[in-house]
Amino acid sequence: GRWGEAAMAAASAMLVAAIMVYLHDEGTMYMVRTESSQLHAQANSRLVPIKENLRKIDNRVKAWLRSEGLKVSEDADLKELTMLAEGLQQNKTSLPGYPLSLDGKRVIRGLSVEPSHAHDRVLTDEYLLMVERMGKEGASTSSGKHSSSSSSGGKDLEIPGRNFVGDADVKDRSGKHPILGLSNEEFSSKQVSDLIQDYEPPTAGTADGKEFSCEDDFGISLVDRWRKKKEEYCSPKGSTEIGGKHATGSSIECYFLHQTSHGGKGDNLCVLNNFAINLGVFMNTELTSEAMSKYKSTKHSDEAYIHYPKGTVGGRCTINAEKYHADKFPGWNGDWLVKGLETTEEEDKDFLNCDFWEETTTLFVQRDTFANMYHDSEDFFNAFLAMSILQLSLDQVQLVLSDLYPWGPFASIWKKVYGFTNRPFTAWELREKYEGKRVCFKKAIIGIYGPASPLTIMQRETRCFSSPLVRSFSDFIIRGHKLQRFAPPVQKENSKIIVVSWIARRSSVMWPERAFCDERYFVCKDWEHLSTRTLGRVVKNENEVLAALRDLQKSKFPDGREMYFIDADYNTLTLEQQLQCDIQTDVMVGPHGAGLTHQIFLPDRAYLIELFVDGSSANKHFHNMARWRGRVGDMYKGVTIENPVPVDKVVNLVKGAVEMVSLN
Repeated sequence: GRWGEAAMAAASAMLVAAIMVYLHDEGTMYMVRTESSQLHAQANSRLVPIKENLRKIDNRVKAWLRSEGLKVSEDADLKELTMLAEGLQQNKTSLPGYPLSLDGKRVIRGLSVEPSHAHDRVLTDEYLLMVERMGKEGASTSSGKHSSSSSSGGKDLEIPGRNFVGDADVKDRSGKHPILGLSNEEFSSKQVSDLIQDYEPPTAGTADGKEFSCEDDFGISLVDRWRKKKEEYCSPKGSTEIGGKHATGSSIECYFLHQTSHGGKGDNLCVLNNFAINLGVFMNTELTSEAMSKYKSTKHSDEAYIHYPKGTVGGRCTINAEKYHADKFPGWNGDWLVKGLETTEEEDKDFLNCDFWEETTTLFVQRDTFANMYHDSEDFFNAFLAMSILQLSLDQVQLVLSDLYPWGPFASIWKKVYGFTNRPFTAWELREKYEGKRVCFKKAIIGIYGPASPLTIMQRETRCFSSPLVRSFSDFIIRGHKLQRFAPPVQKENSKIIVVSWIARRSSVMWPERAFCDERYFVCKDWEHLSTRTLGRVVKNENEVLAALRDLQKSKFPDGREMYFIDADYNTLTLEQQLQCDIQTDVMVGPHGAGLTHQIFLPDRAYLIELFVDGSSANKHFHNMARWRGRVGDMYKGVTIENPVPVDKVVNLVKGAVEMVSLN
């Protein structure tokens, strides 16, 4: 990374042996393990110009450690910072940016280095990892528009032997994945409903010998069907002034649909036109403290939501009593549009007397959780679905996460994809933008309740295959991260290198509430009691399995295939690094768990092997997701298996999948 490059560039003319750089608390540079004191002095003098840059990095590391809840003094030197980082690692804190294990090597900022002992290095891995964390997210401005940065903070993960194309060639090679071929301007400005049109319709199996239709529930017809459900729940009354322009009063338009395979009375999507929202609720410490206290006392079963007091949402319109029923607003939708809503027909009431009028269409989403890929994917997908139904483009929308969670490990989906053009906000950050004022929104969207997502139906095995909604959503997330050049559809040839990724499920990190704690979001002392999160369904003899899969790389496969193995502990990678791994993986294998949601982003030719350990075989989550992504027949295998797992059985499953991956 920058440390090694700077040191070598400064001293390469003089030193042949490896050089270690140590930043002392006075800011002095020392070269370690040199044999000549004179050489040492010469090298040190050449490094003086970069001392200030290293000092700046040092200050950023201090700030980051403080954001992790640690107390760091201003005069802390490198030794102290390194010890703090090592302590975090020993406590198994999640450090997004921890090196990916590639064939026994470690990757730090894209630089492969052989494993070494910590005591043999003055500048430790942990400190480099902190520098890696510094660059994992681009800074965003406090105003509306911002530019999206490229893929990730270090060097991209490129599998050896893969023949990648340049960005200019992606469009011509996108084929059945048209979203991948869009320019930045097209991706930002085209309506999401238009982006999905060129994806092939779903196919269906049979039920009792009869063909089963899937278009209405998993095809583009679902979007069309939902859009046609539009009804006015609250009709405009009177008029108002918006920015000096005359406008009608408030209205609520809702799209209430009962999805065929969903329980409950139905799922809703509502648009509030010319409505006031009292964002001061997010500055009300009594409300936020009560919500977080319940979240903690119920051990997270009560979500981190404010239950909005009446009048939080206000408008001048007439409620349609025949249509407006509480059971039409599931989950947190009811907090907004039942408990928190107040309307009036009186034109002289100051409902629309606001401190600020927001002209940008704003989509409000309340996450089911913030650190579980499976449950978070409900909200990712529902935002995509809502924008399709309402025929919106990314440059028309700003997104607000109105729960009280921190950004969490999946921040880049919200910031880089849905925030491709307009900066998204958490509830806490609304305080920075609007300062607790009463804000009138020209158009505010109350999003689809998380569990209503078509992506996570799992009561029974699906009969539907290759959903255009799921396939286009996968490409949408990849394109939003600007990772399209990694995708197999745009590579110059179908590689004979078959990448096998073991999706580890390890009790290796702290609880996310503590790992991602930030005093802007939580009172961090409330989470000090949480240590390493203990997971179920952990493969008890994982090391034996990993050793056997590494050995499998040495085998000879038909048609000139070669196997390349990755042990991927996604708890230790940034989301963008995870996606880079997904996009290039041909066989994903691992125990049942949220990490298998990543199969959505695998190539078309990829296989998924789900190991049902410790009684998890009844779950159809990933079977269905695989079918909707287009994995037919043996491209998905769910195997009920004992734990410790029989190593030979796992190896044979992987070997069979490697041999079946299409080379065409």
